[in-house]
Amino acid sequence: MPGIPMKKIIVHEGHPYNDVNFILGMLQVELVIVHAYASIALKYRKFLFLQLALYELHYN
Repeated sequence: MPGIPMKKIIVHEGHPYNDVNFILGMLQVELVIVHAYASIALKYRKFLFLQLALYELHYN
């Protein structure tokens, strides 16, 4: 994925998460994943609701 700086985890004397750039990088990755998941969910929302409705009808 371009635009997302991938950084190796460097264990400092304290903790790897002391690295602000590392935290920001992880947040950016997480936002990209959440955004991708949200767009997929919106695309297939009707289909998923249909599946759920069929499941409810079948098992109730």
